[in-house]
Amino acid sequence: MKQLAKGTATETAKVRIHNDLANAAYYFKNIIVEKRQNGGAGITLDCMACATMLAFTWEAYLNFFGSELLKCAWNEAQPLEDKENQVLEKLGLKPDWGKQPYNSVRTLTKIRNWLAHGKPIEKEITKQVIKGVEKVTERKIDLSGNWQSLCTPTIVVRAYDDLDIIFKDMLQASGIAVIDTLTSGEGSISFNEVITVGKEESGTSKSKYLGSR
Repeated sequence: MKQLAKGTATETAKVRIHNDLANAAYYFKNIIVEKRQNGGAGITLDCMACATMLAFTWEAYLNFFGSELLKCAWNEAQPLEDKENQVLEKLGLKPDWGKQPYNSVRTLTKIRNWLAHGKPIEKEITKQVIKGVEKVTERKIDLSGNWQSLCTPTIVVRAYDDLDIIFKDMLQASGIAVIDTLTSGEGSISFNEVITVGKEESGTSKSKYLGSR
C-alpha cells in the first residue's frame, strides 16, 4: 500500500504576446542588418516579415496598456486608431504623427494593411520613351507592389528603433514595472487529505510440504 497526499493546485499564467512579436521583429531586424553588411538574397522578404511583426507588436502594446490601465473599459475589438487615441490619452502622451518616432507607426500600419487586405492591382502607365533600336525589346515593366516601396532596410530598421522608443515612453508614463510586462506564471498547492492506494501486502508466506516418495 502507498500513502498519497491529496490537495488543490492553483496556477496563474500571464501571457504577454507583445514580447513574442517583438522578439520575432528583433530576429528579422538582425537578419536585415547582417545582409546589409555582408550581402544575401531575400532581404526584401526579410523587411516584409519584420515590418509585419512590428505592426502586430504595436497593436499588442496598445492591447497590453489598454487592458492594464482601462480594465473592463478596454475594448480590444475596436478600430486601431481608436485604440491609439484611448491609450495615448490615458498615458498623457501627445504624439506628432508627422514626425519620428510616431510617423514610423503610420508607415507600419500602411504596410500591414496592404499585406493583410491583399488586393490584386492592375495599372496602366503611358509615357514617352527614347531608346536605341537595339534596346527597344529589352524594356522592363515595373511589377513591384506598393508595399515594396516601404519595405526597405532603411525604413524598416528605423521603424524598429522608433517603436522601441515609443514603448519605453509608454512604459514610463504608465508607471508599470518592467517585470509586469513579461510573460510569467505563479502557483500554489495545498494538501488537506492523505489517501491510501494499492493492495495490502501479506505479512507471512505459506509453503506447502509435499513429503517424500
